[in-house]
Amino acid sequence: MTGFFLGCDGGGTKTDLVVVTGAGRLAAFLRAPSTYYPADPRGTDLVGEVLDEAVPAVCSQAGIGPGDIRFAFFGLPGYGEVRADVPRLDANKEDPALRLV
Repeated sequence: MTGFFLGCDGGGTKTDLVVVTGAGRLAAFLRAPSTYYPADPRGTDLVGEVLDEAVPAVCSQAGIGPGDIRFAFFGLPGYGEVRADVPRLDANKEDPALRLV
């Protein structure tokens, strides 16, 4: 399989991101601030703020741009805990600024 894959493991104290090649080789790792939005006054905007900075940074470490990512996988802390927030978090995938492919 060709291309690059982005993995994001959000947590209450930190968010880890990796870029992996289609051959399964780790191309880059980045530790970013937490994306745990329920405890933050910015609410769901926190998720976008952290990822807006972290995704291009981890891609740069891998020597690629965000447009080179074939698939991305996100685990976000608190996702689904507040039902009213789910549509807003899901809508971010439609935001051209966050579109990876």
